[in-house]
Amino acid sequence: VRLGELGLTGVEVHRYPVVVVVLLGVRRCGDRVVARGPDRTDRQTGVRVYGPYGAQCVDLSKAWAMKHGLRPGAYGDGMDFARGIASTGLFTFYGPGTTAQSGDVVSWGTAFNPTYGHTAVVIADYGDTLRVFQQNPGAPALATVTKRGLAGFARPVKLDPRR
Repeated sequence: VRLGELGLTGVEVHRYPVVVVVLLGVRRCGDRVVARGPDRTDRQTGVRVYGPYGAQCVDLSKAWAMKHGLRPGAYGDGMDFARGIASTGLFTFYGPGTTAQSGDVVSWGTAFNPTYGHTAVVIADYGDTLRVFQQNPGAPALATVTKRGLAGFARPVKLDPRR
C-alpha cells in the first residue's frame, strides 16, 4: 500500500510494523507491544497508547488523532470515539451519510461490537464499504469493512476542504 493515500508520499509498506512506525510515529504516541492476558499468553500485537487492556481499536485511532493535535485523554469507546474527538475542535464530526475521505477517523456502533463498537482510520470510501487501517480484531492491518452500523466520521480540521 502506498501511504500517499494518507498524505505520506514515497513510502511503500509491506508489513504492518512498518505501517505503525511510519503512519503513527510510534516513538511518541504509542508502541508496538504484545499484550498479555491473565494467563500470561500473548493476546495481541499492536499499538497501545494507554490502558490496561492491551492494544485496542481506540489506541490506533487515538495515535493517528494525536498526529493531528489530539491531546492524551479519554474520548470514548470505539462507538463514541469519532464524536468524542470532534468535541475538541480539532476534528469535524460528519454523520454516517457523509462520504469519508482518507485520514478520517470512523466509528461504528453496536452492530460491529455489541459492547464497545469499533473505530479505525479511513484509507478510502468505496460506497457501501470502507478501506481502513485498524486493529482489534487482530494486529494493525488494512481491511475492507462494511458501512453497516456506522456512527460517523471525525475529520481533522486541517484536512477538511469544507472548512
